[in-house]
Amino acid sequence: MQHLSQKYEEEKRKLNELGQRSLEQGVPLSGNEAVQAQSRKVDEIINQMYQEKNRHLEACHLNFYDGGDMVSFPAWFAQTMQGRLNEVTALKDGMQLANALTTPSDPSD
Repeated sequence: MQHLSQKYEEEKRKLNELGQRSLEQGVPLSGNEAVQAQSRKVDEIINQMYQEKNRHLEACHLNFYDGGDMVSFPAWFAQTMQGRLNEVTALKDGMQLANALTTPSDPSD
């Protein structure tokens, strides 16, 4: 994705330069074939970035089957929930340990 981002920035810079020169020469952007070709090139890179991002997101979904229906969660949600579960588990374990250390033992044990 980084390669596409760099490529996008470079091609966008070229498009801006072509557009600026075209306007300075009084040529409408819609009538300048070089500007239009460069614009299509930038659009294609944007499309590639979007497809790559979606491909990555599709691979990071967590799916559950509830009564035959599939429920899908995005990766960020699953990661957030896992982090919260880890916090709760650590808190519970910590409280159990604290209780074990502070509860006086019964001498009859």
